[in-house]
Amino acid sequence: MLAKLNASPLSRASCAAADAAADAALYEGPLAWTPIPWEAWYVVVADSMAVGGKILPGINGTALNGPPKYPCIVDSGTNGLQLTPQAFDATRKAFEARCSSGPGVMPGVCNVPAGSQGLFDGAAWPLTAAEIATFPSVTVTLKGDRGGAAVPLTIGPQDYL
Repeated sequence: MLAKLNASPLSRASCAAADAAADAALYEGPLAWTPIPWEAWYVVVADSMAVGGKILPGINGTALNGPPKYPCIVDSGTNGLQLTPQAFDATRKAFEARCSSGPGVMPGVCNVPAGSQGLFDGAAWPLTAAEIATFPSVTVTLKGDRGGAAVPLTIGPQDYL
């Protein structure tokens, strides 16, 4: 599941720092607060993102990780991937660039009827295993520890659909 921050109902259910209320550009709708018993985030730095092995140009730094006061985190209890608006839009364009005119290729992305919503609009589409196999992998590459090798995290379509 991919969600665009400031656009999806899923992003409204996400955690936000108390001082995020001052910046309405970071969310839509009302915020609800819950206590954080301890501050223990697994903060990571993503260096790049790729769709089908092709790195998304210009999607690094703040465009990928978000602003420093709202860092990129790993939440082991969440199976979704939330992206900044820039990274979401670049991902959508990369998926759409893979479309061909043939039917059955990435349903919900390619050949979406006019006036209908596709997968990137939050609509659900029934997909067969063969249709899922037409979708590309998505790779987020994390910065290595202490100058070490980068850590690519590849998500196959069977995992994000």
